[in-house]
Amino acid sequence: MLIVYIVASKAIGRAVIPIPEIFIVCSSLFAGSLIIGVMIGKRA
Repeated sequence: MLIVYIVASKAIGRAVIPIPEIFIVCSSLFAGSLIIGVMIGKRA
């Protein structure tokens, strides 16, 4: 979580990201990984 926060803040170019943005980014990453997992599961 902390590593993701540091990488995201460096990528965006800001030292601190507001909490709502962190929540949106984390939830979108979680949803994306979940969808990828389901796709792989259906293929297998």
